[in-house]
Amino acid sequence: MRYEVEINPIKRRRVSLGLSQKDMANRLGITQSQYSRVEKSKTDPEKYIDRLAVIFGCEPEEIFGQKIMNEIQRDFRNDPSKTQAMHFEETKLDSVYLDVRGWFSKEQFNDFVSDVQNGFVQIKSWKEEQESDEYKQRQAEALANWDGISAAVEMPPKQGD
Repeated sequence: MRYEVEINPIKRRRVSLGLSQKDMANRLGITQSQYSRVEKSKTDPEKYIDRLAVIFGCEPEEIFGQKIMNEIQRDFRNDPSKTQAMHFEETKLDSVYLDVRGWFSKEQFNDFVSDVQNGFVQIKSWKEEQESDEYKQRQAEALANWDGISAAVEMPPKQGD
């Protein structure tokens, strides 16, 4: 199960009531796509504020009030989920794709940065090996010895292995 803090007050209230966007749209007398725009702040929710308050069982000023904003902030600070991933691409050896989200201690962050730096070292070493004359020679030998039937060509070991 993935834990995620909902920071949109309207969506947070809707989800806590177990309502879909379609349910909300029906209660407001608008289409689901119109409601989606309200929830995503692409349409000003002000003209729906009184009806939203009735649906949510609160006063209109409470929809974006301090109480719900404090709840959102508290949940955000206590969010236990973490994501950390890196992806190196052969065509972009001087770059790394990072996906990092969540609260990390300084030590956890430093460990992740160290892992990224090690990844750059490893990808550089791999690329240098691919470009070496020794590797190309081993590759040529493997292709010369390939029987044409086997699914994979097994590379001869490096000298010293």
